[in-house]
Amino acid sequence: MGCGESRQSTPFREKDDGPSWYISNAQWKSFVESTYNEEFIQESGAKVDCYQLWKDMNQTEVGNQYVVGRVCYVGKDFISFGRVLVDKSYWHSYEGTWSSSDVFFGSGRQEDYKIETTKEGVLVCKATGTASVQDQVTSVAFQGQGRKLFEDGDGEAQPKGQKLGDDLKRPEGVTEENAQTDDNPDRLVWRKNKDGKVEVYVKSSSTWEAADIQFNGYEEIVILQGGNRVGGFKRDITKIPLENRKFDGSDWVYGESTPQSEVSNTKEAKFMSLHACRVDEQNKLLQVVVSLGKSGRGAPRSLTCPIPVNKMAAVKQRTQEHRQYLKPLFYQGRVYWNDDEVMKFMMTWMLVDIAVTMCCFAMMSAMMADGGMYAGEAAYGAADAGEVGGMGFGLLDFF
Repeated sequence: MGCGESRQSTPFREKDDGPSWYISNAQWKSFVESTYNEEFIQESGAKVDCYQLWKDMNQTEVGNQYVVGRVCYVGKDFISFGRVLVDKSYWHSYEGTWSSSDVFFGSGRQEDYKIETTKEGVLVCKATGTASVQDQVTSVAFQGQGRKLFEDGDGEAQPKGQKLGDDLKRPEGVTEENAQTDDNPDRLVWRKNKDGKVEVYVKSSSTWEAADIQFNGYEEIVILQGGNRVGGFKRDITKIPLENRKFDGSDWVYGESTPQSEVSNTKEAKFMSLHACRVDEQNKLLQVVVSLGKSGRGAPRSLTCPIPVNKMAAVKQRTQEHRQYLKPLFYQGRVYWNDDEVMKFMMTWMLVDIAVTMCCFAMMSAMMADGGMYAGEAAYGAADAGEVGGMGFGLLDFF
């Protein structure tokens, strides 16, 4: 069953119809390095090397598992955020959903493709004809202007390239419409045999032609023919089956919509008090402040997470709905009555707080405290994931 959660039980965070999104490692890296830069660290007064901070926050391996991205769920009365882990054996198999917009393989729109290994040991890629839906996180996702093959630097198209197989005559009676159905019923677009031989299916001639395959890590595949690129595929981390992935994070529940039994049966879930929940529209960020328990006096925790452009409206609506759950924050003898006061206070310890979270949580953490003030309450969240070091005022250990 792999490293994933139970095949029979879908976590409550995935049953809710609220907005959710994935953040790829590249998007996360850009977010971390642009947000927690040297200027920010100097202004915070924290004694920390920002480059070491970036390295720790961008960790991509945990034991025998890969960190393939982060995920955020904004439910009716909860927010969940964490890393997405997969076993290395699954990741190395290349199996799963990939996407491509290359016209050589499909219609030219971004579409899903399934890569799997047959019982004969052949690695095959199948067209699904299903359009891919991908989130755009700030300016990082899919950045840069689209370019046509053979287009020069000035954007002027060069003489039209020839499709592979255009010079091969289609067998008599075979049309474009029925060619793939008759000769390629499984809609394969390429295959890699056990002996290493790679072939690509040429739609225009309904034939298989020799090709080469280039693996760029485990997240990109490029198909070449005669040394020229004919198309490429990007791995889609949003469609990894539940049994092949693990949520490594926290569920903050602060309302009554989520059944108590669901919270009790989910290791990562805890009841919290909500003190701030807002969207920074300019920077496209979700900002949340909670405290452990329902009293408003527990250990504070916070979350700052980038929001995809296409999810902004839905997240903003949900955060407005969550305002009904807001409570004053009681901390070290002071009371912060509204989310404006809470957010101003949180800015004074943002960097120190983020250090608790190491590579996962862009500030989903236990707040720093004097001595062992929160020794009992703060043993949840990042600590459950084995990511928190000692507690104290200052930058905390990552391991």
